[in-house]
Amino acid sequence: MGFRNYLFAQAHIDVPALAHSIAHLNTSATFLPLQPLQDTDISGYLRHAHEQNVISTIEEARRETQEEFHRVLEDRSRREWEARKKRVFEELGGRPGGDSGSLVLRSKTPQTRSALTVCALPRI
Repeated sequence: MGFRNYLFAQAHIDVPALAHSIAHLNTSATFLPLQPLQDTDISGYLRHAHEQNVISTIEEARRETQEEFHRVLEDRSRREWEARKKRVFEELGGRPGGDSGSLVLRSKTPQTRSALTVCALPRI
């Protein structure tokens, strides 16, 4: 938490005051009309219903965008990890050792060509 506070301080943001404001934020009237609607105010009701639809559509789009972002980020991280792991295998002169995530290294010298070394790699 200290690093975040440091970054906010660099941007001249008062974190304790902001946290206090958020903690005491009253959202109970956020989705209520600014003026009470009369039972016969059809245009007011329709305007309020339209505003609520716009707000819910924006919130749904924000949520879907956030989920898509995390899905793409996870997929890209997995692909980068697989590519990096493949490069490490190639640099070490080995090949993946099956599903266990181990690495089998083959010796390149004729005298020890039959020797194998197995190294366990972490699964991510």
